Amino acid sequence: MTHDAQAALRRIIEAYCSTTRFCIICNYISKIIDPLASRCVKFRFAPISEQAQSERLLNICRAEGVNLQSEQVINKLIRLTEGDLRMSINTLQTCASFTKETGLSEEDVESVSGIVPRKAILMITTVIGTRGATYGDIQRVAEELILEGFDCQQLLH
Repeated sequence: MTHDAQAALRRIIEAYCSTTRFCIICNYISKIIDPLASRCVKFRFAPISEQAQSERLLNICRAEGVNLQSEQVINKLIRLTEGDLRMSINTLQTCASFTKETGLSEEDVESVSGIVPRKAILMITTVIGTRGATYGDIQRVAEELILEGFDCQQLLH
């Protein structure tokens, strides 16, 4: 929510706090404006276990008829989304819309997630490790990857 929207929500909470309870769910408490956060009781939840996430994602795949090439696809999805189940489900949904007849692969998940593929990373490390490589050589490889649509921050990560 924007700061203005949060301020409007604060006014609504103030107007109706005697008759209504509000539940605000967020991923980053630091993004909530102080006047709104000060009116809330904060509960922090432990991350969902990888096993529980895996079971849930496999359940969704069965229910929605999403074919997987292997269960490693689910593990890759959980690793890429850093355990965020909601993000995993959204990514799975996006991947499923592009699923081939052969089933969803780890490469499909990587492609949809926008991560830099291993071959691109090897290309960069090869150029950096090459004796006599100049800054221009490294910059040229980085620019090629950026032109392919990869995020610089993701590249560094």
